[in-house]
Amino acid sequence: MTSSSRKTIIVLGIALAAQVFAVHANELREYYEAQKAELIGTFKAPEIGSSVGIKLKSGQTRTGTIIALTADTVTMETPAGPITYKKALLDQTTCTKLFAEDYATVIAIQRTRQLKASQASSATPQASAIHSARVSVKADLDKDKKTEKIMGKTSSNSDRDPKVTRKTTETQTYNLDITLSNPAATPDTYQLEWYFMSRSVGSKSSSTLCEKGSQEFTVAGRQRVKHAVASKTLTSGASKESSSGSENSDREVVDKNSASGSVYTGYVVLVKHGDKILAKNSNNHSFLKEDWLEKLNGPVSEASSYQEASGKKEKTAKKKKKKKDE
Repeated sequence: MTSSSRKTIIVLGIALAAQVFAVHANELREYYEAQKAELIGTFKAPEIGSSVGIKLKSGQTRTGTIIALTADTVTMETPAGPITYKKALLDQTTCTKLFAEDYATVIAIQRTRQLKASQASSATPQASAIHSARVSVKADLDKDKKTEKIMGKTSSNSDRDPKVTRKTTETQTYNLDITLSNPAATPDTYQLEWYFMSRSVGSKSSSTLCEKGSQEFTVAGRQRVKHAVASKTLTSGASKESSSGSENSDREVVDKNSASGSVYTGYVVLVKHGDKILAKNSNNHSFLKEDWLEKLNGPVSEASSYQEASGKKEKTAKKKKKKKDE
């Protein structure tokens, strides 16, 4: 190939790239704006009363408890008293943790750059072997808690020594609204997978995989699909039985506690092409680590069920008589 031929190919390549980027410029802007709006809607700012560490543009760090948070300021309680910091004085990483606008802007720019790179590579012969995806999840843990108070009598059958049993039950259901996006210019097929984790109450048990599901989706280029998932309902409960003697009684005070059932600890959503994970999302970063991702390939463990009378523990204490001085 002559030098002149090489130059001609380079010039044609640059012209083709310019045409591709010109066509997709408006689409990139629309994609950026859509991503930013979605991210603002899902952003969760630190709660009032939570302890945080912030970094100033000067490089200095501060710690304290958030007592107020506006669109461009954060006020923290510190040993020196309340201090308000303007967003303009804060480091970018701190702003993305505290303010929805900054968080959405940074992440939307990153995603748009990735999409732009994907569009550029789609002009090459290797584009057909490139698979990419984005996934966002809006999660809602629906809890329904009920408390029941039952009055009764102790074994002494005394009206002055009532027995009180408080029973509390709670049901939990996870609802996931999943958005799967294809940032590439061409259609692609994905395997969407979701997993739920739980733990047993009344013990120091760790999280286990209790439910999982999957579904295949074909998504057009630069389009998205939505999918809703509802977990099964978990039930947990606890009961506390207590009684107290009269003032002059030396009867034992009995306090019985029991707790059983399971509660949800989180979820994981994966987007795959074959065995390759293209995107992932979870309420807990620990669930996205390699050891947990390996556990997701394992069997599902049955969540422990609520048993009203299981696991009782008793604590007793003598109630002493008061002696009067004669």
